Amino acid sequence: PRPGEAVEAAALRRLDEEMGISCALQALGTLTYHAAFDNGLTEHEIVHVYSGVFEGAIAPEPSEADGFQWCALADVQRDAAAMPERYSVWFRKYLDAEWPLFLAPAGT
Repeated sequence: PRPGEAVEAAALRRLDEEMGISCALQALGTLTYHAAFDNGLTEHEIVHVYSGVFEGAIAPEPSEADGFQWCALADVQRDAAAMPERYSVWFRKYLDAEWPLFLAPAGT
């Protein structure tokens, strides 16, 4: 979020900026991410996770997103295990922890 910007407003803004879409969002939870890299840098972030439903054309901003694909969680987990270089470090950590299963609303 920008200074003074609510987290949900930032999520809506970034969804539009990155994927070119807008929809209502539901907060699923907050996670903490920490990773040390070989170059001596460290990332330590608080991540707010949201879900939403959208029907329509998706128009990713090339400077923000390299593409998109709809997949079942199990398929993403298998792909990330087979080709980890296709995924960011933080995303792989979340997959390993199965956070999508813990954060998903009941019945999904």
